[in-house]
Amino acid sequence: MKLNSFSALLVTSLLIGTVYTTEVQAIETNKIYLYGEQHYVPKILEKELELWGEYYEQGTRHLFLELPYYTAEFLNQYMQADNNDILDGIYDTMIADGVPYIPENKEFFVTIKEDYPDTIFHGTDVGHQYYNIGVEYVDYLQKNNLTNTDEYILTLENIVQGIKYYQTRNNNYREYILAQNFIREMETVGDESVMGIYGSAHTNLSASRMAGKLYSKYGDRVVTTNLTYLAPKNIEIIRTDNVIINDKPYKAFYFGEQDLTNLTADYISRKFWRIENSFLDFADAPKNGQILPYSNYPMSIEKGQVFLVQYLLRDGTIQTMYFRSDEDIWNGEEVTTGFYL
Repeated sequence: MKLNSFSALLVTSLLIGTVYTTEVQAIETNKIYLYGEQHYVPKILEKELELWGEYYEQGTRHLFLELPYYTAEFLNQYMQADNNDILDGIYDTMIADGVPYIPENKEFFVTIKEDYPDTIFHGTDVGHQYYNIGVEYVDYLQKNNLTNTDEYILTLENIVQGIKYYQTRNNNYREYILAQNFIREMETVGDESVMGIYGSAHTNLSASRMAGKLYSKYGDRVVTTNLTYLAPKNIEIIRTDNVIINDKPYKAFYFGEQDLTNLTADYISRKFWRIENSFLDFADAPKNGQILPYSNYPMSIEKGQVFLVQYLLRDGTIQTMYFRSDEDIWNGEEVTTGFYL
């Protein structure tokens, strides 16, 4: 195949978060510590549990999660129960709905109940599983004569948010709701600091993301950390392609395609190639202002490599971008650097 260059501005929303040290320093008052994850990765779950233990030891009690309001309220009931029936019910329902069964994901909450019993969960996402978990929580509130409460109103609002999101699949709407619900929950914790765990796209500080919207309100109170570097990398080459760049043939190792539909409203996916024996040809090519963190790639990155990344937009447009690994650093994270052909 022959690939033409495409000069494009950096799409900040495609960068998966901002990285700071993952070591917990002394907790400051009135801070929002956000951690961006790749979902269902045992090593990341282990790190998040370790981090929450450190925050908990320093007095933090409020843990914000990428869950609906009513699911988090069920988890708060689970924390007070003398058995794990509520947690079992939540996970049985979610797995039946297609959520991957990862034992470490459920064990995360078991450990919190055992080791950090005063934890208070806050759910700020749209109403996922509104038709089963949401309805079940409404039934609980009705049976306990709690229909004249803020809890009942917030549950119904969260269900409506879920219905609207799944009717439109509008990710901009979801980011807005994540931020608005987060702000609402922050008003219930006073000046206490909180920790939050969300998909890394939501913790990106760009204006369209939840964390960016929170930053516009809270400023430097928001501290984000990207944990996706802990996810195992796919180092297997899927296939070898032949490409022509600037009229010169190269071998290109293909490493697969990433789904972007849950990260941005404009993009569907992106594909990754490593262009072999090409670094010297492009080492002096001028930079174009684009960057892509190592953590965004499905494979391991070494110095002196060149990559071709193709983005597929929802309108069918294909954007082709070229990056090289110059050992550049951005916000504490190693990044590849875009260049002009």
